[in-house]
Amino acid sequence: MKRTTIVADEGLLLEIKQLAEEEDHSVSDVIQEALRQYVRTKRRTKRSKISFVAAGQSGHADVSERVEEILESDAERLNIRKILTLDRLHFATLRPSHCASFDILP
Repeated sequence: MKRTTIVADEGLLLEIKQLAEEEDHSVSDVIQEALRQYVRTKRRTKRSKISFVAAGQSGHADVSERVEEILESDAERLNIRKILTLDRLHFATLRPSHCASFDILP
């Protein structure tokens, strides 16, 4: 372990002290656990799996005419913001409700 100094809001420090007391832990233990969770969350976000939606044999005759609508709907449902497509023209005109616009790759 290495000792370090941080600057924190007094209210936050009070909350940490109260949590430590309630859980019968030291303030240092509570801060270390919070830092571990923060790092895990950030690492998980950076290494997140690639999410994608694809079309195949659905049995529906109109899929080719509705592909943009279907992909937009699925992207909104799955909170996907990046779309990899060669059809930049059509996807650039879409206006998703869950974000300002899609990031179109490449």
